[in-house]
Amino acid sequence: MKDDKPLKLKAFLSALPESIVRQLTAAVEMDRVSGGKDLPHGMLLDGLRPTLSNADSQIFRTPTPMRLFCMPFEDLLIAGERKEKRAGRIARSSLTPVWNWLASDLLPTLYTDHCVRLSDAILANDQPLMRQITREIHAAGAAAIMRAIEGAPDGSEKRKAIVKILGHEDVVQDAIDMCYVLEAAPEVLDLREVFEMPVTELTPDLLEQLRAHYEMMAKHMPDSARYLLVVVMCRLDKPWEILRSGAMLSRRLDDTLLSRTDLGLLGELLFGDLEDEADYFQSLDVKTFDPDDALFHLVRFSRLSHGITNELGILRDGPWGQRLMTARKRASSALEDLIERIPGQIRVSMPIKNFGSAAARKNGRPDLAKEPEPEVLDRGIQLATFMRESRPISGNAACSAVHADSYDSILDALNNYRSGLLSELRSCDDKDMLSRARAYLDLTVELTAILVSEGEAQIFRRKGVLAERNDTAATG
Repeated sequence: MKDDKPLKLKAFLSALPESIVRQLTAAVEMDRVSGGKDLPHGMLLDGLRPTLSNADSQIFRTPTPMRLFCMPFEDLLIAGERKEKRAGRIARSSLTPVWNWLASDLLPTLYTDHCVRLSDAILANDQPLMRQITREIHAAGAAAIMRAIEGAPDGSEKRKAIVKILGHEDVVQDAIDMCYVLEAAPEVLDLREVFEMPVTELTPDLLEQLRAHYEMMAKHMPDSARYLLVVVMCRLDKPWEILRSGAMLSRRLDDTLLSRTDLGLLGELLFGDLEDEADYFQSLDVKTFDPDDALFHLVRFSRLSHGITNELGILRDGPWGQRLMTARKRASSALEDLIERIPGQIRVSMPIKNFGSAAARKNGRPDLAKEPEPEVLDRGIQLATFMRESRPISGNAACSAVHADSYDSILDALNNYRSGLLSELRSCDDKDMLSRARAYLDLTVELTAILVSEGEAQIFRRKGVLAERNDTAATG
């Protein structure tokens, strides 16, 4: 039988409180830095990672040689699968292959020496020495990767060998991104201190400091200079504000011009994100989609498309303008189709007796013949919550009219169901059916609270209680 101990350990660790995770993570990483061999460091950290990723508070992470090596480009890291490699985005899954490539092939002697010295400095908490050795590793790593890539053009046997070592051409491209950022590591790290996350607004003062760093870098390392802009963009609460640097660097706002400069890289990232959101909405199935996840993407798409439009005053006939209009059209069309179908899915949680005609069904009475299915009731509540939360931002997603019609349709169905449910409660004398009616009363009360108001929900609950007592006050 397959050993399931690693899975059990991972499940146990992921359930630990954040305070315990903080202490355990520090202990495991310190043991790894000091050369400990007894603990399964990788397995333990894999189990702790979900809490480390989701924790609201900043959990202290013990410095390690690899973490310090990655610090200049950590803002560019993305988790999970990606559809395509984009310059300026580095997959977390690429870190270990590139790090091992440096250790085993590119810098084996220097790597070992620097890692030993850096581990000693970490254990001694010698901050100046840590910074010095880290700078040396950044410079040596950038130079080694550049030599290897330049000596292995596309299609060559050397390139194929590198791809085989790293696992995929996308990882090679990630290594190139790492190289450009590492080449400018001192400037990047200085800029990160100026742009301390989260940067709520790209002020004129911050923009001026960015300009000074960029222009200095552009003279000596033009390929690396544009990555300064990417790092800053990743640290902004409103990443589209980085487009303000276009006016500063080009002295004009013209998206045809900007798309051909270093800012073209920023545009590719921003519009790529916008198009990814459109792809996401087109992939949704109304019966199975996750409302919480969809709301997250809807907020992200709404902010991004609205922010880009306002920031650039973009021209419809420019390349960026065309991409914006196309992405918005695809997203809004997919969202309209999804939202039009949601009322029908919510009505599934409020079953009615089928009397044949549509008019009869519309005014039909609740079907209490079967026990309510908890997952069906929960789905109705989740979808209603999605409709409420998406209502204020539906305009930015260009689907406000369809959203308003669907919302009204849901309210009509809810009002009809509530009326029928009160009638059932007044006349029901079957114990089992009464129990089911109470379950649907709880559902409709919650739906009313979500879609109308808490006050209206409590009024209806009182009507339900009175109806069950067959009290004449429970009318209407």
